[in-house]
Parts: sequence; C-alpha cells; structure tokens
Amino acid sequence: MRDDGIPAQNERYEIEVVVTGPSARGEKSRKRSQLELYRAAVKGDWGIAEDILKNDGNDIADKISKVGDTVLHIAAAASRTLFVKQLVEKYYMTPNDHLDLTTKNDKKYTAFSLAVASGNMELVEFLMDKKRELAQIPSGINLLLPVQLAAEFGHEKILLLLYETTKKQLKDGHLMQLLVTAIDNSLYDVALLLQKEHPKLATLRDGNNETALHALARKPLMIPHQQRKLKNFFNLGTNMIDKKKMHPKALELAELLWETMILLDDTSLSLLIGAPFRLIFHAAEQGNDELLSKLIHAYPDLIFKANDHGHTIFHIAILYRHERIFNLIYETGSIKDLIPVLKDKEKNNILHLAARLPPPNRLNIVAGAALQMQRESLWFKEVNKLMPPFYVGGKNKKGKTASTLFTQTHRTLMKEGESWMKKTAESCMLVATLIATVVFAAAFTVPGSVKQDTGAPNFIRKASFTIFAISDTISLVTSSCSILTFLSILTSRYAEDDFLWSLPLKLLLGLFILFISIVAMMAVFCTTLFIVFNEETIVPAVFAVAFAPFPLIMIVIQQKRLILDVVQLISVSNSLFHKTQKGKQLKKQKQL
Repeated sequence: MRDDGIPAQNERYEIEVVVTGPSARGEKSRKRSQLELYRAAVKGDWGIAEDILKNDGNDIADKISKVGDTVLHIAAAASRTLFVKQLVEKYYMTPNDHLDLTTKNDKKYTAFSLAVASGNMELVEFLMDKKRELAQIPSGINLLLPVQLAAEFGHEKILLLLYETTKKQLKDGHLMQLLVTAIDNSLYDVALLLQKEHPKLATLRDGNNETALHALARKPLMIPHQQRKLKNFFNLGTNMIDKKKMHPKALELAELLWETMILLDDTSLSLLIGAPFRLIFHAAEQGNDELLSKLIHAYPDLIFKANDHGHTIFHIAILYRHERIFNLIYETGSIKDLIPVLKDKEKNNILHLAARLPPPNRLNIVAGAALQMQRESLWFKEVNKLMPPFYVGGKNKKGKTASTLFTQTHRTLMKEGESWMKKTAESCMLVATLIATVVFAAAFTVPGSVKQDTGAPNFIRKASFTIFAISDTISLVTSSCSILTFLSILTSRYAEDDFLWSLPLKLLLGLFILFISIVAMMAVFCTTLFIVFNEETIVPAVFAVAFAPFPLIMIVIQQKRLILDVVQLISVSNSLFHKTQKGKQLKKQKQL
C-alpha cells in the first residue's frame, strides 16, 4: 500500500473476521465470502467471483478491504482487464444496477483512477467508453485529476489520451502541474506539447513555486545511448570525464521556455529565475553546460549573478569539478580576467575553491585514490593558471593560502593514494619477478636437449626454436624492466607533484611492459610445445596452444578498469580544460 492509498498491483489485504457469539455466525460467513471475493478479484478469477456474488448475498457495492475498496477497485488496481470488463458488462447499466463507477474508496480514489495509476491503457479506454465523465473526477487527498495521476506515474500514452479528452476543462494550475510533473518524469514529448499549446506556462509557477525551467535545471543529466552501450559492454563503472548530456528534447524544451521568458523585462525575469532558488546554480551543480550556454547566450548578465555564498556559476563549476562549465570561461571574453579576482563571503578566490575537496560523487568519478589525487592536482594547476600572480598567494578569512588549504584538505587522499599505488606496484612486481624467474630458467633448459659433443641445441635450425629464443629474451628483458619500474614507484617520494604525472606515467608504463612480458612468456610456452612435438604428434601441441591466450584474456578482463582509468587519465588530461576555438580567437585578439 502506498502512502497515498493507491494499492500496489497484486497487493493483498487481510480482512479481520471477528466472532463474538452464535449470533455473529452470519456475519462471520459474510466476511469469509468477502475475503474469497477479494482474492478472486486480485487473481482475476471471474468464475469464483460470479458464484460468490450470486449465491452468498454479497452486494457489488460492498467494501471488502481495510481502505474501503469494492471488488471493482481491487480488480482495477490489480490491472485485471478481463475481470473488470465482465464485472462491468454484467452489473453496470442493468435493470438491477448496483455498480457505480464513480464510487470512491476511503482514500478518495475511484476505480478509474486506480486503473490510470496501474498504467492499463486498455482498461482506461474501456471505462471511459462506459462513462466519459470519469476522466474529470478528482481523486485522492490532494484531489488530483486522472490526467495528473497519469503524469505522476509516468504513463505517457494514458496521459496523452486523458489530456486530449479533458484539456478544455483544465485550468492554468492543472496545466502547470502537468508540465512540471512531465519534466520530472522525463516525458519531454508531453512537456513540449503542453508548452507549444500554452506558451504562458513558461512564466507560471507550480505548487512548489517553481517554474518549468527550474524543474529542468535540477534534472540529472543522462548518458547518451551509444556511450551507455559502450559503458555496459566494458562494465567500466565510472569514467575520467563525465560525458553526460542533457536530453535533446529537454534542451529543445529549455529553448522554447527561454524564448518566452526572455521577453519579460529585466526585473520580472530576474525575479522569475531567482526564486525559490536561482536555477543557474542548480544547472551548474548538475554540470548542465548546454542549458547554461543557452541561457548565458541570451542573457549574458547571468554570468555575474552570485548566490548567498558569493559564488558565481564558475565558482560552482570549480567546487563541483565540472570541466565543461569551467571551459565556458574561455568563451566569455574579458570575464575570465574578472572571475579569478572575485571572492566569496569567506574571502576565498577560485583557487581556494579548487583547493577544497569536491563532493564524494564528483571525486569518485575516477577509481583509485591515486588517480583521484592526480585529477585534483590537475584542477588546482589549471585554475592556478587563471590567477594573476598577485592573487595566487592571497589568504582567506582563516588566513590560509590556496596552497596551504590544498595540502590540508588533500592530506588524507594523498595517504590513501600512496597506499593504493604501493599495493598495486607490489602486486605487479611480484608477478613480474615470477615471470623473470621462469623465463630465466627456460633459457638454460633448452627444449629438445643439446648435442653432447658441441653443446648446441638439437633443434637450433627449426624456426620455432628461433621464435623461442627471441620470445624468451623479450620476456626476460621486459619483466626485468617492469620490476625496475614498479620499484621506482615504491621508492618515490610521493609529493603532491608526483601524483600529477610521474606516478601515473610510471604505473601505465609498468603495466604495459608487464603485459608484454606475459605475452612473450606465453609465446615461449607455445614454441616449446612445437619444438618438443614432432610432425606426427603435432595435434596435441595445437590443442594446447589454443588455450594459451586465456591468461591474456583474463588479464584484460580483470584489470581493464585500472588500465582504462590510467589511460583515460593521461590521454585526456591535456584536453580536460580545453580552450575552444572561440576562446583561442578571443585570446589572440586580446594579445594583438
């Protein structure tokens, strides 16, 4: 049972049967038959229900649940279409009509409203054919119309049907609530339809005092379909760069809303987008650069708007580590020279904000404390480039410079990163050592033995022996290099700057060389089989070699997240804070 009284599908209610004496036996029998009728309605068993209604003296209008549901309410909520059709055809609009389709349960819901909530399009159409007025009867404690219920539960087809049926009777308040609810449930086709037919909705507010654009601003971004399929294929979890985008139709809706709102005078527009919260700051927290770009392009003054803490959208972009919004600085001309010197109420400049840890959901978009520390160092370094030299050493209200604050707030993350990096290096170095030991021994245990007189290998002229020798050398050299690389990680000083490039590059290099050594070791194994087996017994060697790639596949599957995170981190770092073409042109013009 939901809090608002709408029963979940197939939810059962127990009916209390209380016997106080012999005189109550009739009531006891009636209660039991009602319980059977309830169960039949939930299961959609019309045969049992019909027998009970005929023989046990039950009325079709009897309330048979604790919340006052009739058999029609129960069947509609359970989405038993055939049961409802048979019940209505038999008992509605008959000479002995006891079935009222407008009857409400104790929670003020009609059976039609419950059918709408269950999302049963066929049942909704059937009941509307029987009584058109059902679509206009409000239900529930909040007296929501069926069309509003359809929007709340996200049933788009039913919503469109009910909207076309009742739109002439809907008031502005109903339409506004529909628009916001459609946005909340990502029903953008419906939202676009509502806004196109009623443009004034852009300037109205719902029951929470929000405009439709406010609702869009706080909507989480979506992962594009192609990226989602690729992500599922690799099972990556989180990525270095947040690729989430605004839904194309949501962006179209935002443009449509903004076209109407921008026609207002400055005072009215400022009040509209500034209460109950400034939507630009919610959009900035969500990383919705597309929406912000549209708004700023039409209303540039939004760039200078600050919240209660004195933060502009660019301050928030730094706090929440949204690089795409941060990059808008390069597209706004001289604003990039003004923003760095602005301070909030705690006298923090943007470098102080870059020195603070971001929220956990933004910090964890990279797996591993060391890689998280690398990304934090990259942010701090990039923001530092924007700061005029005079402001770099500026102190906040607590007397701390940005560098001091960065060291203090990232101390724990640095320790965790050091521990993570050392454990990874130790594990990989152990594997590299084992490989070096094996291939070193293989070099002195020549397959096929050697000639007693000269000491030369018996199969030295076979091509497979040449491949064996080369592969063994490659495996020994690369495993040794891998050991040295991971050893350099273990002996690193682990300063803040080391996390920026040195440690990630060493880790990537070590993993790459280690993988090469494993490939070469498997080549040694395969060629050894071909050397030992002669042409008559080559089949077992072929079958054995067929299984050789499995260790390599296991490495790729088990270590892909680590490898891909490191690769993404290093390869994308240069473009993380890209200067767009427009930004580059503006910078060049300024220099000239």
